[in-house]
Amino acid sequence: ISFFDNPTILVLMRVLEGIGCGAFFPPALSLVSMLPRNRMRVGQFNFMINFGLVMGMVAGGGLSLLVLKGSVYVFTFLLAILCLAGVRKTDEPHKISHNGGGDFERAKTLTPISLVCFVLFGFTGVVLAFYPFYAELSKLYLGIALGGVYLGAMLFSEVAWRVPIRNITVVGIITTALGTFLSAYTPLGLFIMGGGSGLAFVGIVCDVSQLIERSRINRGFAMGILNTAIYAGFSIVPPLLGLFSRVLSINEMFIISSIVILLSVALRRNT
Repeated sequence: ISFFDNPTILVLMRVLEGIGCGAFFPPALSLVSMLPRNRMRVGQFNFMINFGLVMGMVAGGGLSLLVLKGSVYVFTFLLAILCLAGVRKTDEPHKISHNGGGDFERAKTLTPISLVCFVLFGFTGVVLAFYPFYAELSKLYLGIALGGVYLGAMLFSEVAWRVPIRNITVVGIITTALGTFLSAYTPLGLFIMGGGSGLAFVGIVCDVSQLIERSRINRGFAMGILNTAIYAGFSIVPPLLGLFSRVLSINEMFIISSIVILLSVALRRNT
């Protein structure tokens, strides 16, 4: 990306970047979920992800005023440092439990929670995809409003482990549905939607960790399914709902999305 401006090459590099992120998340979530007080660790992990997204947006926008691809150079430099730190030799490598064959058969127990991820993140993706075409805001305030999604996820991820909330996944789903609905009327809805998805994410990872212990599924395999469901929702639901843009207004899309997210609570209760 630093050396080319050809759209085809840029798309291919973005695909490569996506492959790298996809390879990172399952083992990272596996390791985090194995730690003591995993709810706290997952909350901190999600906080840092969204903190990085917010800082990346701010720093990237600021650097682009000086050098168009300044953020690309900085990101590449920081990533190189992390790679060097990550390949250092350790005395005892991290081990992610493997419980033998039959993971595909045991993975059926993950179907309800995977569907929750697909619906939750797919239909919040609808709001993120169509909000710029819906809101009558300047670019500055539109950026602030969309940044509110990540800010909400950051703050609520901290709440997730600091406040003893029962059924945190259900609370997160309901909060996300409320935020999605309010997004049709106020930018504050984006903050609430992001906060709800932050709560739900922490709860879902902890739920999957418990299912792993009960069903003896390979931890990395289970987290891979979870990650696949999340990004499948992001990539499939927005364009699919966009096919109905001629018969549905964006406002109606947001409201429908909020209803579908709320209905996914029933799937969570089947886990």
